[in-house]
Amino acid sequence: MAIPYNLIHNLENEYGTLSLVPDNNLTLKSIQKSLYNNEEEIIDAKITTLINDGYSISEIATELNFSQNKIRSAVNRLGLEVKPYFKYVAINRKTGQKIYSKNFSKYRVITHQPLQFISSARLYLDKKGYYLRRFRKIVRFKKLKSGDKYFCKNKLYTKE
Repeated sequence: MAIPYNLIHNLENEYGTLSLVPDNNLTLKSIQKSLYNNEEEIIDAKITTLINDGYSISEIATELNFSQNKIRSAVNRLGLEVKPYFKYVAINRKTGQKIYSKNFSKYRVITHQPLQFISSARLYLDKKGYYLRRFRKIVRFKKLKSGDKYFCKNKLYTKE
């Protein structure tokens, strides 16, 4: 199958990136039909992209106008893993190492103290050489850089 690079480049020139092209764009639909055999493969590709970007099942269901159960079964069928999103980052003052978390209480792994309030989290993290920052909007998994650390299900991971 030949990939229509010229059409892809035209869309990128017009919209800046393929993710900004409206789903009803005829050129995009033409590219999708040439790359995928049927509608289900197109939907699976969209779900895969959104999951890998860090969107939740409910957000994807809303975006694609499907039930959460349909999205969840597709995620399971495709062997995908829902990525976390983050509201906090602890930054090591010396190394610049970033550790992302959905909840500030996860940083008890670093402080070895129970953290019930953000003020106590900031205080104990400061003593360990970290600065705690709360984001105004959530940060998606795709925004993390390789080497950044993050909490997921009470375990600390490093993004590859």
